[in-house]
Amino acid sequence: MIRFTRVPLAITALFAAAGLAYGATNVTFVMKNGQRIAGTFSYNHTDHYQLVVNGQQRDFPSDDIALIEFVGGDPPAAELQALPAMADPPELARHMVVLRSGEIVHGKIWDFQGDRVILDVNAGDRRTYNMADIARLYISAPASRGLFQQTLQGQGRGGATAAASSGANGPTTPAITITVPANQEWVDSGLVVNQGDRVWFSATGQVFMSRTMQVGPDGVPNSLNRKENPLPSANSGALLGQIGKTLFLIGSNGNPITMPATGRLMLGINDDNRRDNRDAFQVSIRR
Repeated sequence: MIRFTRVPLAITALFAAAGLAYGATNVTFVMKNGQRIAGTFSYNHTDHYQLVVNGQQRDFPSDDIALIEFVGGDPPAAELQALPAMADPPELARHMVVLRSGEIVHGKIWDFQGDRVILDVNAGDRRTYNMADIARLYISAPASRGLFQQTLQGQGRGGATAAASSGANGPTTPAITITVPANQEWVDSGLVVNQGDRVWFSATGQVFMSRTMQVGPDGVPNSLNRKENPLPSANSGALLGQIGKTLFLIGSNGNPITMPATGRLMLGINDDNRRDNRDAFQVSIRR
């Protein structure tokens, strides 16, 4: 069982008044039902975990979460095979941390403190890991095995975030799905791309750019463009990519897009004023 430390109300109130979170790490919760929810990790020392999404804190029972992703992309089969195979693992093997270095550590979550995860590995062996060093944190081994069953069988994932088709001219990696809220400036995809890479995008959904104007990933006609938009040459509200200071149009284009620069891939909406926007695009990425 995870240890929960009660924070004095005065301290909690101080943080709340200042608008501060205990951590500032962007993560994705992969729920047991397969849903992925991206936001900034927050922990209020209860049996629930929190995400700050679009400035609002959302609360999730830990029992509903399969794993927490700190980097994008599906886990490899070898990593999933390291998860306990039994439905009710021993207490000190219940959770699994996978570091970005590839190291795998089994244990039990003892606490979260700021941007650190504290894990009991063995009796008397308590270790601290910085979230910046973590790739994935598995909360439920059985649920994670179920979600990535096809990967374990060497077939990749199915469904809306299915494994990429094979072939020399097509994507070769499993898809990841990113939620891109219309009222958020940029969303980190978790992917680092190189200039010249070919990346496939599939965007779905509709967003509101005002109370009444609803648009898809291609945005609205050129006649409504605004010079203040991040990419004035593209339709207002269109789905954009950003790598460093380089912006490019994605829209509903299902063909591969050649990456114009090297760096972290960000996604966003082509709008200069996002405060009155709502809803989000769902973007599947393969390469």
